[in-house]
Amino acid sequence: MNLAQLDYYFPFVVFVYGVTMTLLLNSKWFTNLAQTRLPQALSTQVLSHRTLGFVCLLVGTFWSIQNLLLSEPPF
Repeated sequence: MNLAQLDYYFPFVVFVYGVTMTLLLNSKWFTNLAQTRLPQALSTQVLSHRTLGFVCLLVGTFWSIQNLLLSEPPF
């Protein structure tokens, strides 16, 4: 994989990470599971990543759209 390919695919990785983190950390099931099975400090740390997941979702969305519309695939 060369640098052009990495530059093309990285926004999609950011988008998928944002979707995954946002869906998991905002679901009642996962929140209850984390609070009951993890130690309090680790549960707080995991649940504090909600903002990071949402920011990655927004940035990854716009970055991926821009990548699809304005650049050509490097293959």
